[in-house]
Amino acid sequence: MFGFHTPKITTTTSTDTAWASNTIDFGLQVYAVHATTDYSEITSPQGASRDAYFVVEDRFGNILLKTDTVREVYQNTRWVFALSARPKTYPFSQEVDGTDNDDQSYIIELYGTSFDLEDKRASFDSSKIVNFVTGSSTLASAKRIYAGAHRTDFSGSLLARSDIRLNSCRFWNTFLTSSVVDQQAKDADAYGLVHPYRNVKTFQTSGSSVFIPAIESLALNRDFETVTGSDASGQFRVDDFSSGSNSTAYENNYQVEYAGTVQRHHSARGDFFKASDTPVRKEYFPSLRLQAPEELSSDDMITVIVEGSDDSVYGRSPRPIRHFFAVEKSMYDAISNDMLEMFASIDEFNNLIGEPVNKYRAEYKDLKKLREIFFRRVTGQRVDLDKYLDYYKWFDGALTNLVEQLFPASAPVAENTRNVVESHV
Repeated sequence: MFGFHTPKITTTTSTDTAWASNTIDFGLQVYAVHATTDYSEITSPQGASRDAYFVVEDRFGNILLKTDTVREVYQNTRWVFALSARPKTYPFSQEVDGTDNDDQSYIIELYGTSFDLEDKRASFDSSKIVNFVTGSSTLASAKRIYAGAHRTDFSGSLLARSDIRLNSCRFWNTFLTSSVVDQQAKDADAYGLVHPYRNVKTFQTSGSSVFIPAIESLALNRDFETVTGSDASGQFRVDDFSSGSNSTAYENNYQVEYAGTVQRHHSARGDFFKASDTPVRKEYFPSLRLQAPEELSSDDMITVIVEGSDDSVYGRSPRPIRHFFAVEKSMYDAISNDMLEMFASIDEFNNLIGEPVNKYRAEYKDLKKLREIFFRRVTGQRVDLDKYLDYYKWFDGALTNLVEQLFPASAPVAENTRNVVESHV
């Protein structure tokens, strides 16, 4: 399904896809293996089974970990997988003086989950403890990442076929907990963390002591949104949305040891597809989405009252509640939605906005820094309100007529679509 290898040439600008030799290739590969159980609907041939288990192998083909068989994996369901390597003492990078050497071991973990909106359909979590040399070498070595079929040197002979549909591939320089992966599984567009502005190196003593926001540890984010089809050679380009540039100079070098990965644009290439074909399929599946803090949309705004029984409790000075409905079009709301993709949960706004120190500030400092990070990633794309309004004005009439059919008949409704100019999050 996916994995990585240590490249033979480790310079950041190298395009050579050759792997390093076996002894210094610390890459890991994740495979899905069709399997059958007593409850499998299809048992023969085994390759047609909808059930599967997952394995993680090293360069020599040694199985580092293997999961139990998961039912109905190949049932047109969306899964999110996270392969991680971290010290056993994480988030502390070093052991306490005087402790046993076992504390220097590392954990290799594979977590997978599948959601239907808020309902978790299935999940698995498998891990293995490895020694210090294996774990630290896996983390510290250079990496070239692939997704899909596994080929020698990424462009040579076929080692393992792939039958998956892929919609994103990301690499983080930090550990994602299972709760963060669950949140990303609920929202197909989200790629962020629960606390995107917390220091990613809080408990690490080695290296530089500069503050690095956790969201900045995203080294690459390939979402295939710009892929339309393959060229005459059966190839296509995949852009990296995370950040950085292709030049030899970094945008900034304050991140020191992180700059070589985080501050570089890691584009990719799709290979071995049909020439001048469309390997991309547009599919629709249910997904949740975070709402901006100022938006009002709740599941408790509808009350079913049984005739003859009214359980409403009125206070001393009750006030009538009236809801006014209007169709609004806002370019900055679209920008806010893109910004919220950096958050795995809206809970972090409790700190970004609600910290007591913000009472004495003219602006929300941490929120401002997150805006800077977002706009650095979309630099070069000019935001033009006039073009936005001009482009979408032809949809106003049709959309207004459609949405008005969903409003309660007795509710006050604004006429026509409103163009709203407001600040983003």
